[in-house]
Amino acid sequence: MSVRTDVINDALTILEQSLLGSSGPDSSTDPIVVRMREIYERRAKLMLSMYPWNFARKVEQLAALADVKAGWTYTFAKPVKCARIIRVDNRADMRRRGDIDFEDRGGVLSTNNEITFLAYVDGAFADNDAGSWPEPCKNALAHDIANMCKGKTHLPANRLEQIAREARRAMAEARRWDAQQNKVYEPPLSTWQRARLNGGLRGGRDG
Repeated sequence: MSVRTDVINDALTILEQSLLGSSGPDSSTDPIVVRMREIYERRAKLMLSMYPWNFARKVEQLAALADVKAGWTYTFAKPVKCARIIRVDNRADMRRRGDIDFEDRGGVLSTNNEITFLAYVDGAFADNDAGSWPEPCKNALAHDIANMCKGKTHLPANRLEQIAREARRAMAEARRWDAQQNKVYEPPLSTWQRARLNGGLRGGRDG
């Protein structure tokens, strides 16, 4: 099944509603399913834009434009489906470098570096049936959509409050899971740290 079908089925389960049939969400006339179908892409886009998700991360070298923004040396076309900027640098490997100066304005990105790479969250993951979402993130999106549609159900007030709490918890768990998927960069020892580890003596493996 598609990501959207999985998410909508999970949201229906949260709201204690019947699951989709084999035809999927597009042919359903159930008011709750229709509402979920209407808001799916917008809520997915919002979720992608609110956090630097590793699962949807993409790195791309930007193409320079002839029209350069005032105050900058170069201006670049930003990817159409850039949902969130994660990092900007002058090389593709961004693990051990600080960001270069940049400005995001008017749908373009300006820097002072001829070679500019952009790491960003790819908004294409919000398309109806595109992208491979990991389960914790699909779960968070399903809870978010269920929370948005809970008013169309006849669930008791205490259950509606619980769904809102569960949605917040699911999003926090998805962020925690996603953050753990990349190795934490360990910077090299400073001069002071090397001196302490070497008993106050200079030299050693690192110098």
